[in-house]
Amino acid sequence: MTLLEGESISRSPFMGIQIGKIARVNYDVGKSGVPSESFRELDKLLAYADIEWRDGQIRPNVRLSFPAYSNGTTPERPNVEETSAVTGKAYGDLSLPSVGDLAVLGFFDPTDAVVLGYLPSNYYQQTLSTSKGEFGTFRRIIPGEMLRQSKQQAEFFMDKAGAVHITVKDQSTDADGAVGGATTTKASAIDPAFVPTTEIAKVTIGETYTDDTLASRDVTAEGEKVVLRVKMASGTSLKIDSAGNVELSAAGKVKVTGSEVNLNSGEKGVAREDDEVKSVSADDRLFWLFLTSIVTSYNSHTHPGQGIPTPLLGIAPSSLTGKITEASDSVKAGD
Repeated sequence: MTLLEGESISRSPFMGIQIGKIARVNYDVGKSGVPSESFRELDKLLAYADIEWRDGQIRPNVRLSFPAYSNGTTPERPNVEETSAVTGKAYGDLSLPSVGDLAVLGFFDPTDAVVLGYLPSNYYQQTLSTSKGEFGTFRRIIPGEMLRQSKQQAEFFMDKAGAVHITVKDQSTDADGAVGGATTTKASAIDPAFVPTTEIAKVTIGETYTDDTLASRDVTAEGEKVVLRVKMASGTSLKIDSAGNVELSAAGKVKVTGSEVNLNSGEKGVAREDDEVKSVSADDRLFWLFLTSIVTSYNSHTHPGQGIPTPLLGIAPSSLTGKITEASDSVKAGD
């Protein structure tokens, strides 16, 4: 890096901005070795990279940091201006450059730089529509909308209607028969060159439409507009509308477990097949009055001249016990 005449590193608080290509990058705590996932546990996101300049020279082992703020404290007085130094834990919008990417670096030391932005290595191939490689497509957006899309095609999109859309993609594994899939369940085994195309789920929070052009508003069976929707690739969906109505449609089984499952603020238990049922006089007064009358009439009946007393039936029963023998095949209930 070139310094102004008479200027030294110790006298220059900001060394300047340069553009270079990432020749090697290691998102780990050390300056060398095989990259691992240990960097995910760091308090600060750092990387070590070799930077190649346009003339072919390489500056090795440049420590890269990213514009995210951390280790702040909350102001004790309300009149203290809130800056990045006092707003609390780490925050920011981050993405990390790969080998071959063109990075804009802010140097404040010959071996210390902040990544201010970068262009993917195949950016110009995409914009020039060359035949080298195949590139994914971005959702078309208009001014005011925002889109964030990962290399694996997971998407965070805020549309012109004020809704937020989250799209989740599947990273297939070799066990699924996918070429370039992960060999294990560990994230470190995922082949970053393999971009999946299978959509697992899409979540929309806000006013929801049935298509990407926002031409047809989605509504529930009650005719109210949907304000939260979860759509799974399996066909399962959940909708909540502006009036608080909930629609759940499951392609598979629906299971709810808990020490107590309460529906509609109820206090009475749910009857199931083979549960015992009992009827008493308070449940069906006319039936039990009829039965009692039959017993009473039989016990008081006589046949003159036969000399044989009519056997008594005893008292009338006071209840009838049975069980539920038929129930739904699609709705099941446990204890």
